[in-house]
Amino acid sequence: MDNLKPLFVTSLLGMLLVLAGGCGGGVEDDTQEAPIGNIAGTWTISETADSSDPTCSGNTSYDLVVAQSGNNLTVTDPNGNVFTGTISGNSGSWTGSYPDDGGTTTINSLTATIASDCRSMSGNSKWSWTDGNSSCSGTTRFNGVRQGSNSC
Repeated sequence: MDNLKPLFVTSLLGMLLVLAGGCGGGVEDDTQEAPIGNIAGTWTISETADSSDPTCSGNTSYDLVVAQSGNNLTVTDPNGNVFTGTISGNSGSWTGSYPDDGGTTTINSLTATIASDCRSMSGNSKWSWTDGNSSCSGTTRFNGVRQGSNSC
């Protein structure tokens, strides 16, 4: 598996969560806090994937486009994959799968925290990849910086 794929996916998910976790609109239900502001925009993500399989480890960076409506967000990665997530206060969570390098990457868990000014974020995720014959799993640490001068 290409060593950048799990990183990108994990970072993407993390970014989504982080972005979602920090800023936004109103509260959708009683179990969620209002987001701290609006995190919509383009974010540059840098990530490091760690795995016991060296072919699934490495560093990468990419841009994500985030749209936000209240506690809901939509994130689009450079490959056109669209993900949805939920934010509460300055934290978010995400799970999901996407096609990757002839197989499927699954984000098993993801946590992200966005800064109070909605200009940066950080987080981590646990992921797995398989093509039916081979597999690997690991964790990814990521950081994101919001492009432009927007803040919450």
